[in-house]
Amino acid sequence: MLPLFVALPTLVFFPVLSLCLTMVVAAWWSLVQAFLVSAGRLTVGDLTVDVNTSGLPSSISGATAKIAQYESEDAGKYLMLIHLFGTFWTLSLIEGIGLTVIATR
Repeated sequence: MLPLFVALPTLVFFPVLSLCLTMVVAAWWSLVQAFLVSAGRLTVGDLTVDVNTSGLPSSISGATAKIAQYESEDAGKYLMLIHLFGTFWTLSLIEGIGLTVIATR
């Protein structure tokens, strides 16, 4: 009985394909997750603060400030969970296909 890697030499390179597919899924997950995390509304409001401007240059005395606030959407949180589930499902599918290919050889 020959060892498996001698009888099927292409089987040695099969994990490389699984690794590449896993890295593609990880990159896709990172990209989509970044978009989902940043999906929301940015609201900008005025900041009114009484500041003692005596002794400062005249260009600073009339300065105004804007405050930005990020508001996330509730649907985004659910989409993140669905996306996480889909990623786990895809990784399990890649592993299952790999196991099936190895078992059928």
